[in-house]
Amino acid sequence: MMSSSNEYTHTSEYDDSFGYQLIRRDLLNEIFDDDDGMVLYWAGKALARKHRTQSLEELVQFFQAARWGSLHLKKEKPTEYRFELSDLPYPDDNIPSLYLEAGFLAEQVEVWKGYTTETNYVVKRGKPKYIQFHVIWNRKEPVDHE
Repeated sequence: MMSSSNEYTHTSEYDDSFGYQLIRRDLLNEIFDDDDGMVLYWAGKALARKHRTQSLEELVQFFQAARWGSLHLKKEKPTEYRFELSDLPYPDDNIPSLYLEAGFLAEQVEVWKGYTTETNYVVKRGKPKYIQFHVIWNRKEPVDHE
């Protein structure tokens, strides 16, 4: 994207999201310093409140429309989901923090299940890399989102 002479050129398929990446990686990190992960997580929850999904199918469609990648439910247990996010819009060597997506998932599932929900994630090494989201809800902490 940027050559040594500070010229910007279209060099890859990832350049289409350069503006988004610039804000997400550079600007937010500059503004919030070490708190950018927390800010992105809560921003994801706020986005989920504005863009509620009613089903897993709608959630998958939202991730595709937002160009966050391809979301797949891999495991379902009584108090947790494990999702995989593939087809990431980032090169494997430059994946940003995905707290925005984690917060979005947490809020969506919290509304569906009616319990306090948290999401964490890990970047899985593979070719290509993918993200595993672990969504957990606590049945001892009901919430009302009406």
